[in-house]
Parts: sequence; structure tokens; C-alpha cells
Amino acid sequence: GMTVMSPSPQRAGGLYLFVVNGSLEHANAQWPRWSMLALDKTADAIEIRAGSAGLELLVLEFPHETT
Repeated sequence: GMTVMSPSPQRAGGLYLFVVNGSLEHANAQWPRWSMLALDKTADAIEIRAGSAGLELLVLEFPHETT
């Protein structure tokens, strides 16, 4: 399937990647509809690959923490 890179969690306070429809292929696994991956603020960006039925993904980016 089509691939793109996620936004960098390091430029934000972390990310949630929520599979709305289809499936996400990542880390040798299929993440089906309604799955959610959490990337904390120290994680690197990941490759997002659509499954065979396509992918609709909601990316939620957390704001930086202020001190």
C-alpha cells in the first residue's frame, strides 16, 4: 500500500495515530480499524503504510508541555 512518514512526535508532545477505516501496516503487524498507536515525545517518526483495503488515519498531535 501507499506509504508516508508520520509527523515527528519530537516536535510536539507526542502523537496518537487512530485507524478510522482500513488498516495500518507497521512493525510487522496489521492494525485494524479502531486501533490506536501512541508515540511519546521521545519517539522517532514512523513509516505509515496502508493495508490492502486502504487506510483512513486520524493523527492527533499533543502540544509541548510548558514549564
